[in-house]
Amino acid sequence: MRQTFLHRLLLLAIGLIAFAVSVQAQDLEQAKEIALRFLQNNPEQFNLTRQDVSDVRITDAYVSKHNGVRHIWVQQQHAGIPVYNALFGLHVKPDGSVLHLGHRFLPDLGRQVNTALPSLGAARALEIAVAHLGFSPDLTPGVSRKINDRNWVFEAGKVSRAEIPVEACYDRSKNGLPRLAWKLFLDQVNSSDMWTITVDAQTGQII
Repeated sequence: MRQTFLHRLLLLAIGLIAFAVSVQAQDLEQAKEIALRFLQNNPEQFNLTRQDVSDVRITDAYVSKHNGVRHIWVQQQHAGIPVYNALFGLHVKPDGSVLHLGHRFLPDLGRQVNTALPSLGAARALEIAVAHLGFSPDLTPGVSRKINDRNWVFEAGKVSRAEIPVEACYDRSKNGLPRLAWKLFLDQVNSSDMWTITVDAQTGQII
């Protein structure tokens, strides 16, 4: 009898935990909808156009346990290509109101980008980055796998401690304009440095 009671108690506890997790997940999904609706309905508050906030992607979402605020981080994109470091933090309070403390979205993005088609590929961009770090181009690692045309993963080879992800993005050039680029992360094998490097996908210059 005692074992049966404990078993039922355990099942009840598991059920309550699962219910709480489900409710929290639903609550977070609702907060995402509220945040996106707020952003896309009020672009002029942030000196942005509707086009600037139409192509976006949520990169992170979580809840602060002490106050119940849902934090939603949104990435700006153009033609599905992310803009490097162009993030917008939207913080949804329990009453549904939205707080915002600033953003890094680029205004009038669609008119400023140079292209959505690269002239040089991900492998060539990695070769340029490897040479920039002082390695021989002959040491450029080969492809580990292709995720899609805009996202690749290269082997670590003799230049990195881990595989090297390379993805298409837009990054600001010295004149402040967004340029199509290849962004890669490299954990340099012969030093303690870890690098995020963007290579212009038209000119091959390091941005």
